[in-house]
Amino acid sequence: DRNKCLCLPVLPGFDRLAPSASRGNNRLVTLMRFGDRKNKNIAGVLAAMRKLKTHYPSLTLDIYGGGNPADLMKLTKLVHENGLAERVHF
Repeated sequence: DRNKCLCLPVLPGFDRLAPSASRGNNRLVTLMRFGDRKNKNIAGVLAAMRKLKTHYPSLTLDIYGGGNPADLMKLTKLVHENGLAERVHF
């Protein structure tokens, strides 16, 4: 829904990304380089999602971005450690 969008600065390579299928109203989306997970406080977002998942069973997080394989593995590990693999989509 374009009425719920916020204009963001142009990001290199963003035009190659396609939106994921809508997964419901409780959908969070972030754009990031995987190595910037600390600056984006992804650990805090995942902790909040873990606490909220019983009250919001359709809550999901879509992470659009890129980076080196090691950073992706660290981010994926963090998602799994929080028990959110079924709620976070890359």
